[in-house]
Amino acid sequence: MKRICLLALLAMSWNLSSWAREDESVIDFSDIDYSSTPTAEQFPQASAVTLLKEGKIDLDKKGFFFTKHVIRKVFNERGQDCATQQIYFNKGNSDIEMIKARTITPEGKVIELDKSQFFEVTDFPDYVLYNDYKAKRFTFSAVQSGAILEYVYKQRLSGIQIPTWYFQEDRPVLFSRFIMEIPLNIRYKLLKRRGDIGLDIKEEREERSGMLVATFSARDIPATVSEPCMPPQDDVIPSLSFTPVVASLLGFSYVGSSFYLGWYTKALDGYSWSGIGSWYTEVTESKAEPGDELRDKAQELVSGCSADQQRAKAICEFVRDNFRYVSIDVANGGFKPHDVNNILTNRYGDCKDLSLLTVALLKEAGIKARIGLVRTADEGVIEKSFCSSSVFNHAVVCIPQEAISDSLLLRQLAKAEPESSHVNDCLVFDPTVRWCPFGYLPWADLGVEVLVANGDSSAFVTSPVGKPEENSYSVREMITTDGKKEQRELALTCRGAAATEERYRYNGLDEEKTRERIERLVLNLYTGATLDSFKLPNLKQPDSLFKLNIYFTVAKAQDFISGPQITSLTAFDGFGGVNPFTKDKREHPISFEYPQASLYECEVRITNPSLCIRGASDTIAVDWSPVGKYREEWDYQPGMVKSTKKLNIETVWARTSSYNIVKDLFCKNSAYSQKRIMIDKKTETAKPTSKKTKN
Repeated sequence: MKRICLLALLAMSWNLSSWAREDESVIDFSDIDYSSTPTAEQFPQASAVTLLKEGKIDLDKKGFFFTKHVIRKVFNERGQDCATQQIYFNKGNSDIEMIKARTITPEGKVIELDKSQFFEVTDFPDYVLYNDYKAKRFTFSAVQSGAILEYVYKQRLSGIQIPTWYFQEDRPVLFSRFIMEIPLNIRYKLLKRRGDIGLDIKEEREERSGMLVATFSARDIPATVSEPCMPPQDDVIPSLSFTPVVASLLGFSYVGSSFYLGWYTKALDGYSWSGIGSWYTEVTESKAEPGDELRDKAQELVSGCSADQQRAKAICEFVRDNFRYVSIDVANGGFKPHDVNNILTNRYGDCKDLSLLTVALLKEAGIKARIGLVRTADEGVIEKSFCSSSVFNHAVVCIPQEAISDSLLLRQLAKAEPESSHVNDCLVFDPTVRWCPFGYLPWADLGVEVLVANGDSSAFVTSPVGKPEENSYSVREMITTDGKKEQRELALTCRGAAATEERYRYNGLDEEKTRERIERLVLNLYTGATLDSFKLPNLKQPDSLFKLNIYFTVAKAQDFISGPQITSLTAFDGFGGVNPFTKDKREHPISFEYPQASLYECEVRITNPSLCIRGASDTIAVDWSPVGKYREEWDYQPGMVKSTKKLNIETVWARTSSYNIVKDLFCKNSAYSQKRIMIDKKTETAKPTSKKTKN
C-alpha cells in the first residue's frame, strides 16, 4: 500500500518561507504633482475621480498578503462621500497589518492621519459568536472641493485565496492596475470579465526567481451607469477573479518500510466543484455532532408527526421562527460554521449556522438532508467553468425528494443536472427568511445554482424560478362617489415571493408605525386622501396569502359649473405604476427579481342619480412572449365603469436587444395610471361610450 506524507499543508497551515523574497516594488504613497491632476471641468458629470487604483498579491515569510492603494480627487460636495472609508477583515484570519491615509489640500498642504484616527469596530457587537468580524474605519481630514485623498493598506490573506479585483467604480478611474506575484508551483485559473463596456484589460506576464509576476491594467475607465432592473455588479462590470487549481509539493512516499522523496501534485479549490463539495462536507460534519439537548429537541419537534414531510416542516419552521439571523456573507465571514449545539443554545446564527442546525435536527428525525452552498441572485450567476468556493455567499438546506409527498411542493423541487448520477432533486429551504413559507423560496434564492455538499458525490441542483402566477400581486379597487367625495377601498393580495416581500415591509412594526407607513402609501397614491382604516388579517401567517385592505376618502369640492369632475385610478400594482424604462437606449441587460403577474381591477360607481360617467378608453392587448404580456380592458355602463389591467413578466433576464419590447410593456402599464374618468351632470345626449379594441 502506497502512502504519501506532505511536507507542506495547503490552506491555513502552509509554510511558505521557502518562496519568500524581498520585493523592491512595494506599493506605498505616491509623489503627486497636483498641477497635473484633472479638473472638475474635464469631468462635468463626476463628483470625484479616482486617479489611481492599484492592488498587489505578494508573499512573505508569513504567507500571502494583499496591498491596496487608492488616490482620489474630490470635485464638489457630492464627492465628499469619499471621506469615510471602512475596510472589513476577520480578526486573526485576515488582519489589517498596515494602514495609512492622508489628505492633500488644493493649497498643497499634506495632512496625514495618525494611528489614533484609525478605529477598529466590531460588525456584530451584540453577538458573541461573531465578535471576530471587524472593520477598520477612518475619515480623512480637511476634505473639500479640489482635495486629494490617498490611502494604502496591507491585509494578510487566509490561505491562497486571491480577492476579486474590480476595475470600474461609480466614478471615473484614470488608471487601475492589479499585480499578482505567486510561486510557479501553484497554478491558478483566471476569469477575466471585460464587462458591459468591453474594457480593454492589458496583461503582462514574466517569471522571476521561481515566481510568476502577472500585471493587469486598464486606463480611462468610465463611471458605472446605474439603470433600473440591471443585473448584479459582478455580471456587468470589468473584473478579475482567480482560483487555485493544483500545486506541486515536495513530499515522502513509501511502500512498506522504504521511503522516497519526490514531487506530489495536489488538487486545490479550483480543480472541481465536487472537490469543493467534498471539502465542505468535511468542514461541516465536524460541527454537526448532536448533543443530548439537540437530540431531545428533534424528538420533541416531530412527536405526533406521521410522515417525513410533516417532520421536515416542523423542524424547518422551528429554526425559521425561533432563531435570530445574523447576516454574514459566507465568503467574507468564512465557511466554517459554529457548533450546532452552541447555535441551539444561543438561538442565533448566520446562514451556514442555521442551515447546519436544521440539517442536524432533520438527520436526528431520520431525514437525510444536506447543506447547500449558494450564490444568491442578487450577486450574479456562477460561471461553471470557473471552480471556486469564493463564488458562494449563502447557505441553505437541501431536503431529499423522498421526504416530500405534497403535489404542490413537488413542483417546487430544485432539479439535479441531467448528467448527474450523484444528487437527486430536492426541496431547498432557507432558514434565514422568517416570513417565507416552508417549501417556497425568497426571490434571491430563485433560479440559482445550489452545490449540495455530499462528499465525493457533491453536485449542483437548480432551484425553481417559478411562474408569474406563483409570484403574483393582485389589487382590487372599489370607488364609490356621490360627486362630493369618494370612498375608496384597496384590497391587496400577494402570493409567493411577492407575499414574502410584503410581509417584510410590515412585520416588526408596531401599530402606530404600521399606520404611518400605510398613510404614506395612500398619500403617494392619491394626494389629499385621508386614511380611514386598514386591515392586515394574516400578517404573521407565512403559509397563507398576504392580504392588506385599505379604506380611505378623497374629498371632491366641485359643483360641476366649470366642467366635469376628473377621477383618477390609483393603478396600484407590483411595479408601482411607474415606468423604469424611459431611456432611448440601454447599456445593461434587464434583470427582474422573478417572473411575476401584476393584476389591477377597478370598479367606479356613482351613487348620485343626477350624475353620469363620461370618457372613452381603448382595450389594449399585446403579447411579447417570452418576455411578457400586457392587457387592459374597459367596460362602461350607466353609472358604472369597470377596468382591468394585467402585466405579466415571464422572464428574469432579457438582452439589451429586447429593450424596446420591455419598454413597450411598461409604457403601456404606466400610461394606464394617467387615464382619467370624467364624472358630469347628466344631459339628454349623455350616453355610455362604446369600447374599442387596439393591438
